[in-house]
Amino acid sequence: MPEVVDAPTIVASGSREPVAAMLEGEQPLNETTHAVHAAAWADLEGRIRHVSVNVGRHNALDKLIGALLSENAGPGPGFFIVTRRCSFDWVEKVAAFGARTLVAISPPTSPALERARRLDIALMGIARCGSTTVFHDLERIRMKIEKLIRMANQIENFFRSYPDNQAVAGIHDHLVAFWTPRMRSEILAHADRGGEGLEPLVIEALRTFKTGKSPIEKEVSGPEKVGQLGSDAG
Repeated sequence: MPEVVDAPTIVASGSREPVAAMLEGEQPLNETTHAVHAAAWADLEGRIRHVSVNVGRHNALDKLIGALLSENAGPGPGFFIVTRRCSFDWVEKVAAFGARTLVAISPPTSPALERARRLDIALMGIARCGSTTVFHDLERIRMKIEKLIRMANQIENFFRSYPDNQAVAGIHDHLVAFWTPRMRSEILAHADRGGEGLEPLVIEALRTFKTGKSPIEKEVSGPEKVGQLGSDAG
């Protein structure tokens, strides 16, 4: 059964913006004519990297893939967005390009869902108003939080030999300095939901989390100024 999820889980980052809003400002021709279709390639932070428009919805995706290939841009971490109903040939084109995720503003056709299952493409549709419906591969869509949990616990492992108060401060400083705001927001939201899988010191660091000046300045200011917890660990 399809499952509706919040916008932040659109992809294994996804974006907190509704997908339709992500394309606003990227389609000046459509703002004038209201008669063209768009296909876009976005990174896992939800930033639109390439957009193609055409009066034919299939041509828009063809042009986009052609543009990506002409720039030697591989499938890499990212996902396709299409502004109309997803048909089976779009799923096949995405798979042929090597991408693993396709998001559509409207629901997919039954043949598109069948192809997505056969080709193992994460397929989402009805991506509007801050939510999207996952039609195939929900586990891949949710994988990102598992990766963030693993990364946070690795940080905890580095600081585990310190006294608890210093370890908590070290974990906090590392998250502020090296994690993006969206990564921090997602791990904080997970902690608010109970923090399943997180080590106790990570949970404690997240409880005391405060937005402030990045500690990266003190850590790179010079060897004579590096604090007790200074480290070059990424």
